Amino acid sequence: MINKKALQIQQKIKAERVNQGISVRLFAKMMECSPRAVSLWDAEERAITIEMADRALKVLGVSAVIGKENS
Repeated sequence: MINKKALQIQQKIKAERVNQGISVRLFAKMMECSPRAVSLWDAEERAITIEMADRALKVLGVSAVIGKENS
């Protein structure tokens, strides 16, 4: 089972990828991973690692706060 935070990040990554019109195949190439890995993340069948999530967010030009921010 994928934890809630990982799932939220995966959903953000997928939504942004789709919003930018980037195909699974192209995104996989940009990420230097397999299209199968991207498809598994999209289908919520595999949890994305923190390293791959960081890479994905950078590739897409977006950011996400993981954890709690101290004010």
